[in-house]
Amino acid sequence: MKIGKRFSVNCKTFMLNLFILLKEIIMLDNFSINKLQD
Repeated sequence: MKIGKRFSVNCKTFMLNLFILLKEIIMLDNFSINKLQD
């Protein structure tokens, strides 16, 4: 039970980090596209 709870917390943290990373990548892509359009 303890291991399962710990795993779920790690999973949530991993998903959160992944979401933040994806958001940063999308923002960088949008920035690059805007720079290219100028």
